[in-house]
Amino acid sequence: MTQTTSNELRYARKHAVLKALREHGLDTDDGSKNDDIANVVVDALFPSAGPITGAEYTIQAGDTLRGIAARLPAGIDWTWLFKRNREVLTKAAKERGFREADWNKIWPGTTIRVTA
Repeated sequence: MTQTTSNELRYARKHAVLKALREHGLDTDDGSKNDDIANVVVDALFPSAGPITGAEYTIQAGDTLRGIAARLPAGIDWTWLFKRNREVLTKAAKERGFREADWNKIWPGTTIRVTA
């Protein structure tokens, strides 16, 4: 049985929203605006928890590194999180048959460091 990454789950939800927009004639000619609308809808339907205050965080279904970084103090971005946690993300990736870490593939249950 393959596990779905948090990003894959978010992508599937976003794709479903975009499909519904098209089916109901609510999409726009501007693809990036459609993406923005879909992101807002997904965030509203599947909200993340509040700010992260601890030194570690356990990834939840639907999380992305970008979304996690947005819940951290200003100045921390997803690239920093990826670099800071490359080793643990690589271990999680290898446990699932991947060769190395990929910023776009994070798995629920993986605990990452969110402080320096």
